[in-house]
Amino acid sequence: MKFTNLALKHIYASINTIPKDGNAPNDVQQLRTEIADEDMNNITKTILGKFSGDILQENKKPETLIFYFSEGDIKNPNIDNIIAISFFVSKDKNGLREHHLYTRNNNDNFTLIKNYTSSVGNFELGDVNLLASTILKDAKNVKWTLYNRLSSSVQSISSNQSDDFKRAILNNADFIPYASSITQQCTSFCVPYSNSGACDNNGNCYQDTGDGTCLASDLNVKSTRAKIKGLDIDFAHSFRDDVLSKTRKGNIYIDYYYKISRIATLNSAVSSDNLLEHINFAHKIYQTAQKFQEDSSNEIIIDEGTKNEFLNFIKYYKTLSNNKEYQQILSDLENDFKDLSGKTRAKVITYLDK
Repeated sequence: MKFTNLALKHIYASINTIPKDGNAPNDVQQLRTEIADEDMNNITKTILGKFSGDILQENKKPETLIFYFSEGDIKNPNIDNIIAISFFVSKDKNGLREHHLYTRNNNDNFTLIKNYTSSVGNFELGDVNLLASTILKDAKNVKWTLYNRLSSSVQSISSNQSDDFKRAILNNADFIPYASSITQQCTSFCVPYSNSGACDNNGNCYQDTGDGTCLASDLNVKSTRAKIKGLDIDFAHSFRDDVLSKTRKGNIYIDYYYKISRIATLNSAVSSDNLLEHINFAHKIYQTAQKFQEDSSNEIIIDEGTKNEFLNFIKYYKTLSNNKEYQQILSDLENDFKDLSGKTRAKVITYLDK
């Protein structure tokens, strides 16, 4: 069964390339469109017959639907090919929506995946690309079609409410996409199809993003730079560019840093309860990096105390997300730090190059 004769308005179709990473597909094809209330109600009525149980409470009609599939026409998806469906329904009068994800089960019906139930306001197209890629991780092609109710009128809401949706997607994914694929386009329910740049945490678009890799972690460093005395950010960048990037392991650690930062920032890893602990450990890592660059080849770079403190941080960060790649990265760092502990500078250099 196809959804034919829809009065499609304001169609925005594109193909976004997501870097090959873990189980991520090469391409995600998307179509976003607005349709009349009558068409949205007819689509809803059609698909509800494929669900077990009541999925929508009385008087709660979806304002937005997203169909995820791998085969068929993106402008006219066949319900038999649909693997999963996102429902966005109004939650309150302030513009907050609630997202519910349903996937097709073995009985050819759709069941709720509770891990993805979340509040949502503004969201990024890259987030939906990641959700689609996670759902269809074994498919050669990944497609999603978004239908937005034409009469929908929603106000912009705060970043925390938007992050709830983003957090649910990223924390349940198998991999962590690069920044350029997660922030390449903005969208919200009030301005659904803005393409002027990458989004900030408030759903606004940056006008000048360069290659699109301005991560939240970098933005956070810039905004708090003046508050953290004694930490030379220029030295940190120099250590990254002039030392780590010259070794095989060092390049891996740079990649790990940005991927961990993505999830850690989204899950509020640094709070008022542990801010001082993070700052103190940052100083210790800073001193370790200085020691690595300045000391003789016979000096021990990472002592037992630094190792144990690092392992405690790893243990804490592992509680933040179930993302499979994130967990694997932390385990790799845990093992490497154990190996590096007690080694001289000369042996650390050899280890980083192996």
